[in-house]
Amino acid sequence: MVPAVLSGCVTAHGRADEAGASPVEVMVIATLHSAHAGNPRYSYEDLYAVIRAFGPDAVGVEIRAEDMQRGADYLAANYPLEMRELAREYGARAFGIDWLGHDLEGWAIPAGYWRDHSEIRRLQRELDGRTDISSAQVDAGRERQQQIIRTATTASLNDGR
Repeated sequence: MVPAVLSGCVTAHGRADEAGASPVEVMVIATLHSAHAGNPRYSYEDLYAVIRAFGPDAVGVEIRAEDMQRGADYLAANYPLEMRELAREYGARAFGIDWLGHDLEGWAIPAGYWRDHSEIRRLQRELDGRTDISSAQVDAGRERQQQIIRTATTASLNDGR
């Protein structure tokens, strides 16, 4: 699992190019998706608290725009918990920024998509199952990734490093 990015808690105080307008302030915050559940240093509530403290006028979530109004079961089958919770909490101020390709644009994600149809997930499973290839560099990168996930704190992932 790679720490993902929730791209944009946005506070818009007016366009910066308008006379007298304040610049737009944007917060990009790292998320751990399901790893928040097992990380006491960067829990789901820690993530939500950072966003609440920022006081956004709008929140971009990793949900496709066309899926934002779909039912809870559909969203749970296709999107991480924190994205669904933020969309629920911020309601009309939340907007979808995810994209799964032209072939699914405007369509519901089919049942079993992640298991049976996602090319990226297929390639990940294939790579994970291969024992005939090994790279010290890749192995070290994977271990570093897991170390980051295990030890990440709200501050360490969101302080600009």
